[in-house]
Amino acid sequence: SYVTDGRGNVMIRSHCKIAGDTLMIEDYGSEPRNCIGRKGIYKISLTGNSFTLVAIQDPCDGRLNALENRKWMEARRE
Repeated sequence: SYVTDGRGNVMIRSHCKIAGDTLMIEDYGSEPRNCIGRKGIYKISLTGNSFTLVAIQDPCDGRLNALENRKWMEARRE
């Protein structure tokens, strides 16, 4: 997966793996980011068509603050 800025430039690239109710995310790339190579592990809590993530461990404060306890929903194109 990846995150882009407002102009569509890729800012963060991540490998993600889901096993059961657990998400592992690890950023990668050549950009000078402080989370590259540092794994975050989150518990996934599903509710209807949305989910939240609760950190089990994540040494990357920026990623932790961006992901934890936010409601994630399916994006639909009309």
